[in-house]
Amino acid sequence: MRILKFNDLDSRPDKFSDRVRWNESWERDLKTNYTDIRRKRGILSPTSITDHAESVDSSEVCRLQQDLCEYAVRHLTNDQFAETWKGYPRAQRDEVLLEALSQACATDHLENHRVWCPEMTISYLGGNGGRGLLSLLLENLPVDLEQAFVEPTFISHSEVDLLLQYKQFSMISARIKLQRAYFITVVLLYTLLTFYSELEEYKASKISIAPPPVEEVSSARDPPIDNSTSSEGQKSSGLLDGFKELEFKAYCEGRSNACMNCLKKVSELPDGQELMVCRPCKLIKRSVRYCSRECQKTDWKYGTSYHCAHKLLCGKPILNTSPIRVISNVPVADAGFTRNPALLRQISFLEQPGLIDYMLFNAPDNEKIFILPDYVKKGTDKAMFLVMRQRALRNGNPAAVKMMYDLMKPYGPIMGYSLIDIKKQFQDEYEVDVDLVVDIPAPPATEEISEIRRLSSFALRH
Repeated sequence: MRILKFNDLDSRPDKFSDRVRWNESWERDLKTNYTDIRRKRGILSPTSITDHAESVDSSEVCRLQQDLCEYAVRHLTNDQFAETWKGYPRAQRDEVLLEALSQACATDHLENHRVWCPEMTISYLGGNGGRGLLSLLLENLPVDLEQAFVEPTFISHSEVDLLLQYKQFSMISARIKLQRAYFITVVLLYTLLTFYSELEEYKASKISIAPPPVEEVSSARDPPIDNSTSSEGQKSSGLLDGFKELEFKAYCEGRSNACMNCLKKVSELPDGQELMVCRPCKLIKRSVRYCSRECQKTDWKYGTSYHCAHKLLCGKPILNTSPIRVISNVPVADAGFTRNPALLRQISFLEQPGLIDYMLFNAPDNEKIFILPDYVKKGTDKAMFLVMRQRALRNGNPAAVKMMYDLMKPYGPIMGYSLIDIKKQFQDEYEVDVDLVVDIPAPPATEEISEIRRLSSFALRH
């Protein structure tokens, strides 16, 4: 029996710069493979489909289908989408569909789902007056529009049903159905959103919903990539959006090219093995690397003691169109306190989105980010440091500056900080010599603890 096989993703034209040829290659593959399946001339071998059969969470499919239902009902009833779509010029319909398909395949792990969706072609969705898209939209709508999705809606397809009858697919048939439901839902939803120019706004308000692959090799010589990201995702520990905390910890230890889950460096990997890069994050210039698929999956689902699950942050930058509101990390200066240029430089970094406790400029490599790896709760070093930092920023309180220095001291030998340089920097910024300070700061007030909790996740809220 002849083995059917889809082209490798890397062999296709670029889906960003050459979308038309990229989609044409997909449509040829889908037609060829499913025509052969229908004629029973061949079947995909178990080994050839392994890369396409990763698990998809059914609850995430339900969430997407709920979104699709809400958007579809709104536009079908209020905007007469069906009639407008059928009357749309074919070339413009095709352009909307091409945008939706390319956006749905923005990352390779999503693009792989298209293997199971022979109807996800422009010729089917846009042909015959666009009736293919409308038919699929109606099939996705539940009988009771008020009822929440608790189980995914699966759309049948004769060739796919035939494929799933073969014994070698019995172990992964449930995954294939979920991936079909997922991909079809995304394409339908993105088509509606693209048609009404709402796609970017929608994407800015959502998080990634399935773990991306980490196939791209990262050189140990790659420089750390600057990150600015946001999320309201919360780990059970209470540490909000701690992605940058772990990356900066690795950075401060001279381990910027380390696995984000276990902090294993390239030099600690077996010969010939390299760290792998999360592609969606690389696209927004965020450095996320893993030593193995196992570490990536663990980090995706659970995160670590330093940061929340990566699925809450993957590929999600701060966008100007995002409804997220940014609250300043820096308090207003007290009357009579003038911030000098050195302190203003510090403030310029603290005001940027990111989980930064302090920026050190006199470190050996000029700039290091200092982060205390504790949760923000009363009684921890992190809470004390942030309270003292806010006091120092308000009025240059010498006792607060001295306490900041004392809290940094234990981390100096571990993270490579120079305590002499920190003393000098504090003197430049606050005009305080910590060696001469004898006062003890007052304990943090309840209001101060509340303030630093508010700031602990980049101070971001919807």
